[in-house]
Amino acid sequence: MRVAKAQGFTLTELIMVIVIMGVLATVVTPLIGNKFTAVHQSTERAHWVQQAEYALFHLRQDLANSVPNSIFVDASTAQVEFLGAPPNAELYAARYRDQPNPPASDRLQPNNDQVFDIFGSFTEQPTYVSIGTLNAVDMRTDWENLQSSGTSGTLAAIQQMSAVAGSAPGETRITLAAQQNFGIGSPFSRAYFTNGPIAYDCDADENELYRITGYESLAPAEAFATRTSLANNQARVIDSLVTCSFELLPGSTFLPPGLRVRLVIGDSSGTIELIDTILLGNGS
Repeated sequence: MRVAKAQGFTLTELIMVIVIMGVLATVVTPLIGNKFTAVHQSTERAHWVQQAEYALFHLRQDLANSVPNSIFVDASTAQVEFLGAPPNAELYAARYRDQPNPPASDRLQPNNDQVFDIFGSFTEQPTYVSIGTLNAVDMRTDWENLQSSGTSGTLAAIQQMSAVAGSAPGETRITLAAQQNFGIGSPFSRAYFTNGPIAYDCDADENELYRITGYESLAPAEAFATRTSLANNQARVIDSLVTCSFELLPGSTFLPPGLRVRLVIGDSSGTIELIDTILLGNGS
């Protein structure tokens, strides 16, 4: 009785199989790898775009309620600063009349006023009231200096005039925490309530964009990092920032001024760039 011999691959056949598998691996692997890489890059880019749109949304929201003429862009650094209105405040601007001279409506006088009236019913007490912010440069110089013209003062009390004996309803009395020299006041007798400065800071070293509030100094002679070192609210908006810039655009007769924002987001594998111009409808 014969026993059948086991059949197997010859050495030549094994070599041919190995060669074919090597060729297939060389051709197929990059195709599969590229697809995974493309999906990963697409997901990353979508995340970067989402971050940029999130930042622009918050910028638009803050700028819509900013005090007019308070927006300042430092040309040497990547920061924009402005005075922000109280959150959820329906009214943050009013016309005023000088308290020592009722009922005439006139400008506040340079006589260390501490009390004045505003037209309208204001019930909430904001942190500050700003008078005479003619431009962003003056606003930065005069902020927190209660004895200079065109400054912002801390509020001590806000009281409805209807509660004051002998006073007409429909007005609110403002009392500041300290006497203040208002200079010539505001050209249109305007007063603005604000919770203080808001800043957006592009920190390219940390690859992050921050929104900073809760600080009080806007002195141009003092470094931004020093002025904001005691800020009680520093929120990270973007965490993959490569670079960004802000440019304040002047308005024209039929076009309000605007803030041009450029954001470059990404990493070593690639970047995206978004440029948007936010119109400042309140004339900031």
